[in-house]
Amino acid sequence: FALLVYAPVLYSLFYSSNVAGAIKELRLWLPFLIVPLVVAMGNPLKLSEFKWVMLSFILAVFVATAISMGYFKVLSKNTAFDIRQISPFISHIRYALMVNLAIVILIYFIFTGGVVSRRAKLFFLVAVLWFIFFLVTLQSLTGIIMLLLLITYGIGWLIFVSKNSTTRFTITAIALAALFLLASVFTHKIDAFYKRNYVDLLNLPKQTI
Repeated sequence: FALLVYAPVLYSLFYSSNVAGAIKELRLWLPFLIVPLVVAMGNPLKLSEFKWVMLSFILAVFVATAISMGYFKVLSKNTAFDIRQISPFISHIRYALMVNLAIVILIYFIFTGGVVSRRAKLFFLVAVLWFIFFLVTLQSLTGIIMLLLLITYGIGWLIFVSKNSTTRFTITAIALAALFLLASVFTHKIDAFYKRNYVDLLNLPKQTI
């Protein structure tokens, strides 16, 4: 499967007029070819080892988001600021997907007993809220849509596994209320985006703001 993912990228090198860009794409997609081979040839990770790998990934993403927020605080003072500049090391889309993956892993640890300590669970919950706040700050539509899909899947799973009718009704009511709220917000944003400000071209000001 990894070879099938990498093959179209490799094939594109032969007809690309931008050789430097094609080589860059090959380098960026190289993990799809190398990582599965390394995992397949190595010994299976123990549960404790797997947990520490996941925690290391979460820590790395957390440090990256902290650095990005530092960039945001400095660069946002510039009038020509582009929000994608707070992701200097990786594509902001891939960055947002990594943040989503970190959120999923944290939720897994919180609700499956992977972490016994209540203090650790509280810290992980704060980290989840931080990552959601960062996704909104990053303004990655792909990341936000993926987050909404994950939330929808999680709510559907909770409704499916819950045997208590009261719990299922409560979860469904909260989910529908949140859905209507999001739909209202998106409708308002779309309406504001397409609103046209008609200008009287015969009576223009001498200077703009």
